[in-house]
Amino acid sequence: SLHSMTEADLPPQQKNLWLKGVSACQLKNFDYAISLIISVVKQSPEFLEGRKLLRRAEAEKFKGQKKSMFGGVSLGGFKLGGGGKKDPWEAIADLEDDVFQKDPYNANANQQLYDLALRLGQNDLAAFALETIREGHPANTKNMHALAHHYMAYEQPELASDVYRGILKVDATDMDANRSPAR
Repeated sequence: SLHSMTEADLPPQQKNLWLKGVSACQLKNFDYAISLIISVVKQSPEFLEGRKLLRRAEAEKFKGQKKSMFGGVSLGGFKLGGGGKKDPWEAIADLEDDVFQKDPYNANANQQLYDLALRLGQNDLAAFALETIREGHPANTKNMHALAHHYMAYEQPELASDVYRGILKVDATDMDANRSPAR
């Protein structure tokens, strides 16, 4: 289906894990929350709300680690495997395991998530991948242009306008953002 699942669509066992994960997040027990929620999104990969909370927990943990270590973990040069042979959902599960738990804002991995999501027809998940890059790399206007184009392509001009305004905050001389019909 092209529509994201909601909490109501989760099977009882997963719903139980999800609710435990939500309360672990509220208690700022991010490791435990991540371990619970990652199993939910593997079983129900179309549960976008779950993936969003997972990324939030990873981001909180990541920010906490950055404060406590010098430099932190850099996966910048991380080469992502040939996703071609795998089912796109499997490739997404691998990204969740191998990259996002350590580096939720990894631009390469989020770009790959975007491409996989589009192959699956999951437009909201695709947008979420680019929004994650935007959150982690707020000065990356190239990514923001891709996000605005995505929103225009999927008939969400108000979201595109928002992104174009964001681009102009970073770079007031950006010609494309200035010319954008969405503004």
